[in-house]
Formats: sequence, structure tokens, C-alpha cells
Amino acid sequence: SMSHCAPKQLASCLPKVVPKLTEAFSDTHPKVKSSAEDALGEICKVIKNPEISGISPTLVGALTDSSGTLRALEALIETEF
Repeated sequence: SMSHCAPKQLASCLPKVVPKLTEAFSDTHPKVKSSAEDALGEICKVIKNPEISGISPTLVGALTDSSGTLRALEALIETEF
């Protein structure tokens, strides 16, 4: 995937990419939603910051299902950088 081949270039695109992926999470077509989740999962695999990589599944979960928002906020609050 592109995320592993060019992580620095991907990082510069994230402010444009992530909002589009989160929009796709609410798409009515299940394959669109699934593809957006897969893409964000691939992006998370190249996170080098250990604090963020440790909580990235929780953060992605909150983006894909709003019931995980409180858990994600708690994880962020508890994270020491």
C-alpha cells in the first residue's frame, strides 16, 4: 500500500485524506464504509509515535462508531507524551 511506500508524503496529505475517509464511514453502501475503514487502518500502521500508535485503534473506533467517542477521549486524556 502507499502508506508503507511513502509515509512522509502520506503524512502531508492526511489533513485532506482523513476528513474524506470519515465522510465515507457514514455512506449507505457497506463496501464504501468498509474500504474507508481499511484505508484508515493502513494509515494507522505507519504511525511512528508510540503514544498515538498505542491508542490508534481506539481513535479509529470512535471515528467509525460514535459510541466509542467517550472511550477515545479518555484514552487521549490518559496519554502521556
